[in-house]
Order: sequence, then C-alpha cells, then structure tokens
Amino acid sequence: MQVRRILESATFQGSPQLKAFLEFVTTEALEGRAGNISEYAIATRVFGRRDDFDPTSATVVRTQAYRLRRKLAEYYQEEGAADAILVDIPKGHYYPAFSTREVTGPPKAAVAVNGSARPSARLILGALLLFASGVTAGWVVFGRSGLPAAQALPEGAVAQFWGSLARPGQPIVVGYTNPVYLINASGDLFLPRGAPTGIRGEMVPKDALKPPLRLFPGPFYFEDGFTGTGEVPAVHRLTSLLEKSGIPVLVKRSRTVTVEDLRNHDVVFLGSGSAMQALQNVKFLQRFQFQSPGSGPGLWRNSIVDHDAGPGQRRSYVLERDPATLSLRTDYAVFAVLPGVIPSRRVVLMAGLSTSGTQGAAEYATSEHHLRRLLRALVLQGGEKAEFPRYFEAVLRVDVAKGLDAVNSTFVAGGPVLPSH
Repeated sequence: MQVRRILESATFQGSPQLKAFLEFVTTEALEGRAGNISEYAIATRVFGRRDDFDPTSATVVRTQAYRLRRKLAEYYQEEGAADAILVDIPKGHYYPAFSTREVTGPPKAAVAVNGSARPSARLILGALLLFASGVTAGWVVFGRSGLPAAQALPEGAVAQFWGSLARPGQPIVVGYTNPVYLINASGDLFLPRGAPTGIRGEMVPKDALKPPLRLFPGPFYFEDGFTGTGEVPAVHRLTSLLEKSGIPVLVKRSRTVTVEDLRNHDVVFLGSGSAMQALQNVKFLQRFQFQSPGSGPGLWRNSIVDHDAGPGQRRSYVLERDPATLSLRTDYAVFAVLPGVIPSRRVVLMAGLSTSGTQGAAEYATSEHHLRRLLRALVLQGGEKAEFPRYFEAVLRVDVAKGLDAVNSTFVAGGPVLPSH
C-alpha cells in the first residue's frame, strides 16, 4: 500500500509526528470517515491536545501540515521518484488527495526498508491496492492521470450523486449566502429583522431604519461583504471535489443567482439561518421548513419544522447548547435535492440553522461514507442496484466543537419527495 510505503520510508523515519498525521488523515479518508478530518480532530487525536483546544488561536496543526507537505515533496523527489501513486495534502485543508502518474524510463530499485529491499512486483501490487481502496472510499483525485472528465469521479455513492448533476460543458452553479448588514461609520454591524437591502456602500434611507437604529448618530450603509465561517470550508470542500473530478463550477453569491441560472444549470445553495428566507419564498422545500421566532430576540432561535412528522416523531429541530456553558454544541441542517424552475433542472440545498450546520451538510454531501448511509436510509434495497431518488429532503444532526467547528454529521429524518409541478 502506497501510504504504508511512505510511512516506512527513510524520509519519514525521523518524523514520528508527521507519520502520525499522515496515517490519521489517510486512514480516515480511505475508510470512509473523511467527515471526521478537521483541525480540531487532528490536534486532539494526533497531537494530544486537550478537549478545549481552540483552532482559532493555536497553529500547531497548520504548522505541522506545512511540514508534512514539504516532507511528502522530499519523499517523491528521492525515494518515491518512481512511485505511480501520489499522496498529497493540498493547501487549504487537511483531506488527503491521491493521484496517479505515468512513470517513464526504467523504475529505480526498491528502497531498502527496515534493512531489506522490496521487490518491484510488491510495490506495483501496493499501488494497485491503494488505487482500489481510494476508488471505493470516493476520495481519489485524478490530477495527472489523463482520464477524461466523464470518468474522473470515483465509483460509488459520491459518483452516483454528483455525477447525476454533471452535464457536459455546463457548470454547476454554487451559490453561497452573504446577508446584507447595516453598518455605521464606527463599524458596528446590525442585522435587524425586515431590514431593507441595497448595494454595498449605499446609504440607508433614514426613514427605512427601525427606531432603535435611528438613535445612533450619523448615517448607516449597506454592507454585504461577510459570509459565515462554515460557508467558506463548505464552498471549498464542494468545489474542490467537483473541479478535481472534471465538473466545471460557477461560484456566485446566492442573491446574484438569476432565473436564467436556474433554467440553464443545476444549482447548489449553501447557507444558514435567516439567510435561507429568500429561498423559502421560492417554495423549493416541501416537507421541511425554516422557521423564525414570531416575536422576541431571534438570535439562534431559528428552527427546522417537519410537516410530515407522525405521532411520537420529532416535529422541530433547534440549536442545542451545553447545559453548563451554554455554548452551541449541536446544529441541524437540511440536505435536499429539489425540483428546479423547469423539470430538467434541480436545486441542491445544504442549509444549517447556523453556519456550523452548513459546513456539516457540505462535508456530509461530499463523503462516500455518509452518502452510502444516506442512500440506505432513502432507498429500499431492490433490483440490481440502489439509486438516489431524483428528489429528496433530509435533516442532518451536526455535532459542533468549540461552538463553531462541525465535527460529525448524522442523518436523522427525511425521505423522497414528489415534484410539486
């Protein structure tokens, strides 16, 4: 196996922490648990940091990831110069990427490991085993294999789900939410309910401000230059999978997605909380609905309502807090594939009650392990092979660390839905 060959190489023998780092992320990915890979998980499970580790203030994982990338490059320049399988940790995240390359010229002699040389046939077998494992897990990235885009997605649930949305020469539109805030000259941000919207930097009409904001001196301006912390890794995770699989992607702010986009493309919306209200007005969702509190403060009080819940079943999902600290520990998200504005197009929705739920939904939707479990939950086994229904709605439970980081997602409710038009 290629990963084992790297771990046992002379290049890595003096770097036990980097070996542990590489072994953890590759094992989680190849065994279908890529959703467990996060900066927090690496810090606590690989480097022995305490449960209160804060990724925002400590750089140990980012520093070690930089060292690991350099060490892998060193390995492939020397001992692994003739290896056909490449293992890398791309910049920007900690998920391993596997790719193949053609090796020209006679292969170099096998490097001695633990005092003995391995025959070339065994190296070839190890490479083939890794390749097969990577395809099964859904995490092989064909960077230099020369395969056409139609073959680039690995076989499995990931390929079935995202491959069904891929159309030759037509990008999938990915729209992420970025709410319109009101900002004053002091830089104070406000997101009042029912606030007007406008172009960034444009002055808010005084009569459009609600009474509390009218007490502030000076003008207010529209500001939509922010998005949720979870939306950033969500967009990156999804677009990385699609682009490396040969599927073109067009990323837009969700408020700039047009009717023409919905007519000409399949569209993925990533967002959270009240930012989903505009989509709700389009009536995409049927079974589940995002609901805001009717009165009183609305911070972290949104809910997902299940209109099809039967007797004894849970009818709504809300953010859950740690009883001792009141920090957020559980989010919920909707993951759905819904009819678009015309029958040939579809809309994919990944929307959390908060930004953490959106991140968890995106990680779930790009994980072979999780999509297989979802497929089993949505479809009764029968016939030659199970397939995702064309339309479905699901609610996911997203476990949260440090009040923000999505660490695991689980299917809790949902099923196929029929088109409403």
